[in-house]
Amino acid sequence: MRKGLIILVMLNLVQHWAVAQAPTIEWEKYYGGSMWENPRCIQQTSDGGYIVAGQSSSIDGYVSGSHTTDNNGETDIWIIKLNSSGDFQWGKCFGGSFNEDAYCIKQTSDNGFIVAGYTYSNDGDVECQDHGWLLKLNSTGELEWQKCFEFGLNSVIQTSDGGYIVSMGSKLYKLDNIGNMMWEHTYSGVIGSIILTSDGGIAFAGDINSPDTITFLDNYNFWIGKADAAGNLQWEQSYGGSKGDIACSIFESNDNGFIVAGYTSSNDGDVTGFHDSLDYWVIKIDILGNLQWQKCLGGTDEDKALSVVQRFNGNYAVAGHSSSTDGDITAHIGNIFNYWIVELNTLGGLVWEKSIGDANYAPSIIEASDGGLVVAGFSRSWDTGGNNGGDYDIIKFVGGMEQFISVNIFPNPSSGYLLIQAELGFGGEVQTEVKNILGQTIYSSSEIVKERLYKKEMDMNIPQGIYYVTVQTGQGVAVKKFEVVGE
Repeated sequence: MRKGLIILVMLNLVQHWAVAQAPTIEWEKYYGGSMWENPRCIQQTSDGGYIVAGQSSSIDGYVSGSHTTDNNGETDIWIIKLNSSGDFQWGKCFGGSFNEDAYCIKQTSDNGFIVAGYTYSNDGDVECQDHGWLLKLNSTGELEWQKCFEFGLNSVIQTSDGGYIVSMGSKLYKLDNIGNMMWEHTYSGVIGSIILTSDGGIAFAGDINSPDTITFLDNYNFWIGKADAAGNLQWEQSYGGSKGDIACSIFESNDNGFIVAGYTSSNDGDVTGFHDSLDYWVIKIDILGNLQWQKCLGGTDEDKALSVVQRFNGNYAVAGHSSSTDGDITAHIGNIFNYWIVELNTLGGLVWEKSIGDANYAPSIIEASDGGLVVAGFSRSWDTGGNNGGDYDIIKFVGGMEQFISVNIFPNPSSGYLLIQAELGFGGEVQTEVKNILGQTIYSSSEIVKERLYKKEMDMNIPQGIYYVTVQTGQGVAVKKFEVVGE
């Protein structure tokens, strides 16, 4: 039985699309006090604003309710809520007389917030003797309940039943909606980042000891795992070389695979294109964790990727910090770390890169609902508004995004043949790829088209099921889901 679909790709690139340039700053806001503030995570909230979590050692400025005294260097968890323009709405400190930090915050289904981090206090807001600290806040930041764990928490997500998944070291914990333990699982690696997947499961990324590495500092590889909703491991994969490879962030891609970002000091094994010292290392894997491509980015100094997100156009935005002045970095500012933000296309090609500030680093990046990128970072750029110790620095960018290619699929569902038509403003490379629900590539082509009209017919003869087609040129990309049914 012949099965397929009709895909019409209509491009008018000369009139409507141009190669993406680096984005520009729409607004930038600094928040903190006279000491230092260190943000870890930013999320957009349901009202279009933003919630930011991290730590503060100040007792003045925007910081109120601190449990530290006389700017003595101890830290509280500091949560701030901003409106859609980045203006300050409220801030809350949580902690005791010693150090606290928040690594992750998510808005919950009741419009409150769940916060994961650590504490070394046993007074103030802290009602336990352990170090891992999970806080449930209401919509205005008031503490509703807390839960303590043996060690610090790296990440938290809310599940569809209103409960939570929390990561601590090599463990995942499932809690109900008021923090009671439901299950726990221990895995082989150290979990740094967790996400819910479209099939209701859990994916996580971090690092794992590798027997191939040579020193204590170099004995880690990227480690990615996938579990079902009950935490049962479905698969795990490790990638890297003979030195250190640390995965910091994972995001499910629109083909049901994953994009993972971190950093590497390896120049062998799975790592190619290494520059020197430490590089951003970004890998794309399929739905089963098989490596599809990898990309090293950076220069001859230290470059660390800390956060990755897939954009609406299918590309990947990566944020972290760089101290390099060469290689892929074209406009380093000052003498030490910059925010360094890059965008990669769906095949790992560099679309644009941008350096921001001096003595800055960016641990968290998101794409806002309007398509702009928002970065939360730490800044000591005194000449641009930061306080002397270092502030939360929240930046909203506009532009810099390649446009969607307009793809029409019909009929959908389909049992016919496959036709691709593209009206190009000018010639160039056209890449087409079809994948099944498992992320396996069942068709791929790359052609140089000289004419304005590109047309291709295929008899796919593929089984019934869900598929994804990606069409990409130098000016845009599109990913569409379609279903093949019987005649």
